[in-house]
Amino acid sequence: MEYLIVRFVRDRSVIVDGVVHGRTGDVIELAEGVYNITLEGPRDFTPDSIQVTVLNSSRIAPMELSFQPLEEGGGSEEWPGDGRKPAG
Repeated sequence: MEYLIVRFVRDRSVIVDGVVHGRTGDVIELAEGVYNITLEGPRDFTPDSIQVTVLNSSRIAPMELSFQPLEEGGGSEEWPGDGRKPAG
């Protein structure tokens, strides 16, 4: 087995390949492989997802990933398809 810990400033569910596999700050046990990792909840973090190969880890030395919070007000607005920032 391989081990992963995902860090974020808020408590969130960790989504591995579309399935919840634990919480931020907890060690998650996975088979060796390539995974797409993201967080559940509002998209107030960056990057949106991380693709990672989980390999050569252990429970006491898990692979670590970090998501960073977006700046206040960033990322929550939907922009028109032409890339313009919405009025308001």
